Amino acid sequence: MTGRSADAQWLPRNAVQSAEKLSGGALMTLETGYLRLTVCSPSVVHVVYSIERDPKRHEDFLVVKNQWPPAPFEFQDGGQKLASLSTAQLKIEVMKEDGSQGTSSRKRIPAH
Repeated sequence: MTGRSADAQWLPRNAVQSAEKLSGGALMTLETGYLRLTVCSPSVVHVVYSIERDPKRHEDFLVVKNQWPPAPFEFQDGGQKLASLSTAQLKIEVMKEDGSQGTSSRKRIPAH
């Protein structure tokens, strides 16, 4: 087995071309596709990757709640390094060079 065969196991980088704040979250244009972050509540962010900027909504038999009241959030486009979206309880960072994401909790979220 050579080192070259392992290359096929990894997804190519999908760099962020631009990032913009929307009324309910953020939209990032990637080299291939779009990454949309929609803030549903301080502890819930809906993440959708799509080839289309505005994908069609499909009927979902598993998700029972799809209407949320507006939740406060902050969006920062940190230049060439990263873009971040944060609420009182979450922070999501997207690395611009490859589109990878990381999430951290800002405070302990109680179990229900």
